Amino acid sequence: MSLQLEYKGLLTETVGGVTVVTFRQRQILSEAAVQALGQQLLGLAAGSGRRLLLNFGNVERLSSAVLGQVVALGRAVRRDGGRLALCGLRPDLSQLFTITLLDRNLDLYPSEGEALQDFL
Repeated sequence: MSLQLEYKGLLTETVGGVTVVTFRQRQILSEAAVQALGQQLLGLAAGSGRRLLLNFGNVERLSSAVLGQVVALGRAVRRDGGRLALCGLRPDLSQLFTITLLDRNLDLYPSEGEALQDFL
């Protein structure tokens, strides 16, 4: 059973105890959008044992500042004993995570289904 909620610029759905966060925006470029996104994600991460999956399937372009927000989110989730994974990255965005070596600290999956199988 899954529960869907709209959460500002994000769509959240709980699947088997994993909060799947789908970005609704195709482009996340402005400083204001990045800051708002960071606050929303950290709000979702509050609490111990949180398991989050970020689905970037809709995202075509993003600011490098989004990478910083993802790193901060990862730290917050791990600090609380949770886990963060990313899925649905387009090849150019996946390459960005590889070039910046963030793929070494983050679990990246081609699809939401593959990521959820690993969580469950």
